[in-house]
Amino acid sequence: MKVTVRRIAEENNVSPATVSLVLNNKPGVRDETRKRISDALTRNGYTIRQEKSKRRIQYICYQSSAWFAERPDGFYTYVLEGLDRGCKEYNASLRVAYANRSNLQNMINLAATDGNDGIIFLGTEYSHAALPEFKEFLIPIVVVDNPIFESRINSIYPDDYVGIDETIKYLKENGHSDIGFITIEGTFGELYNREQIFRRVMANNGLQVNEDHVLHLEPVMSSARNQIQEYIRTETHLPTAFLAVNDIIAATVMASLAGNGIKVPEDISIIGYDDSSLCELTAPNLSSIRSDVAAMGEYAVRRLVQLIENGNEPYMKVMLATRLVTRGSTGPACR
Repeated sequence: MKVTVRRIAEENNVSPATVSLVLNNKPGVRDETRKRISDALTRNGYTIRQEKSKRRIQYICYQSSAWFAERPDGFYTYVLEGLDRGCKEYNASLRVAYANRSNLQNMINLAATDGNDGIIFLGTEYSHAALPEFKEFLIPIVVVDNPIFESRINSIYPDDYVGIDETIKYLKENGHSDIGFITIEGTFGELYNREQIFRRVMANNGLQVNEDHVLHLEPVMSSARNQIQEYIRTETHLPTAFLAVNDIIAATVMASLAGNGIKVPEDISIIGYDDSSLCELTAPNLSSIRSDVAAMGEYAVRRLVQLIENGNEPYMKVMLATRLVTRGSTGPACR
């Protein structure tokens, strides 16, 4: 009969908990004591649990413009929080790097040859025109916040269609038919997707898009503010509601409207996207489409580990649920 852990503890004048720490290769035991108990356990037929080596994950955060650096809504922090949770769960370490259009290919190549097991790529601002990078990889990769439909690549992204469709239906039920859309100019990945979905959803709900009320702002905060101000001053017929591509733009629009004597939601309703911490800081509080950004990071780690452990896994594009959260910035159409 194998000697019990309690007996080994008694013989070595330590507690059973200490023997358990050594047996499971956990910290908290002095080196001399650990060696003595480890030898005793081995002599009595026990096997010391070996800690699995950590998987190394390279996180590449793509930024296409100055807009990235100016986001005060915590979006990128939420992504990192989710990645950190996933790494703790799956015994992985995370290295962070930033890339842009000019160095992305080099960053991917470096990640693949620098001892990493896989790559997580934040593609929120990744342009659809820049697809050559996503052809072949030496190590597994998962894209976050951009489906990249044109490529057979694993991706985790929000269900924009359901969120935007729920939003347009809500506005329509509240008497809104002239609904504007505000985004950033250029073909930013997920932002580009949201505009295309907005147009499709409007048509499916029997509503026409007024191109005068589709604004493409410059990707620099100060310039964007000036554009919004100019639009408010010169547009003779504002829409009854605006859907913005993220909460920062929505909050900026609200501030500009207030500065020009236009009331939200009495004169115009405003809805953002992401349901970030900004929503509770605006006056009135901002309605927004909720997307669980941290969950995208966590699911990305889970999917990447599956690919690392089984290279024959089929590629998957996984949508996470979205929903409209209504607050004080929306109400019935004023006209």
